[in-house]
Amino acid sequence: MKQITGDFIKSNNVSVEKYVSEKHLESCFQTKTRSVVSTCIDYLNGLLLLPYRKNMRKMAIYCCKCSNNQSLSHFISNSPWPSADLLKSVRTKAIKTIGKNGVLILDESSIKKSGNGSVGVSHQYCGNLGKKDNCQVGVFLAYFKKKKRMLIDEILYLPQKWIDDKTRCLKAKIPHEEIKFRTKYELGLEMIDNAIEEGIPFSYVTMDGFYGENPELLTELEIRGLTFVADIAVDTLVYIEKPLVGIPDKKGTRGKKPSIPRVLNTLSTRVDSMRLRLRENHDKLLYFCDIYRKHILI
Repeated sequence: MKQITGDFIKSNNVSVEKYVSEKHLESCFQTKTRSVVSTCIDYLNGLLLLPYRKNMRKMAIYCCKCSNNQSLSHFISNSPWPSADLLKSVRTKAIKTIGKNGVLILDESSIKKSGNGSVGVSHQYCGNLGKKDNCQVGVFLAYFKKKKRMLIDEILYLPQKWIDDKTRCLKAKIPHEEIKFRTKYELGLEMIDNAIEEGIPFSYVTMDGFYGENPELLTELEIRGLTFVADIAVDTLVYIEKPLVGIPDKKGTRGKKPSIPRVLNTLSTRVDSMRLRLRENHDKLLYFCDIYRKHILI
């Protein structure tokens, strides 16, 4: 493992200050009364130059010209510069660099985290570890075309146990308007809606099986007229005919009247059993149905 030395920092030097100036990013780190541009440059230098264990104490020692450990912590946690403006600037520059008619990729990522103070930390599934552990989870949206890609939006997931403990949320300085439970599917849809509102010229949306198995998310994408490609499990049940959902008629005179919705007009089949038939007939439609919510997808 490489040692953090003055020579290492100098030999890997990059002009973050020049980049921030050329890209006109100074306005993203300014308020009416204060500028934190110099602290931003020190923080970015730390992220780019330190080879490992990129904590703020080491950033302050090896990479900072104008900042100390306390000012770096304030820059990340309490400083009022508008992060939404920076993300919007990143999205705009990403489209210019990567090109129009790319693909939106919806996915999540997690990081193991000890303790209980970090916002959103909870015992939940951590994809990086492949098991449940104490971690934070974020939902991300990326823009991709050919060999170029960039993250363009993100939202931190707050588990239900955080929402139920408002004192804990306020102590962690979560804004009042953000103390509400939203599923990962809802967070993903919110970011896609933001991309539509900003006029990001994407061709379609793609996602893995976690999001692809959620009929509400896919229905909302279909309502918006979006093309999407979503992974689904091999044992997902689909219908060759459009399913009609309803309460079946009672048969006979004995027993209770049926109350659970059922597909009335056709039978389901596993999607993996349809692969050969789909290869032979590319125009064949398959229907996916959540009978309890009455979502039907083509």
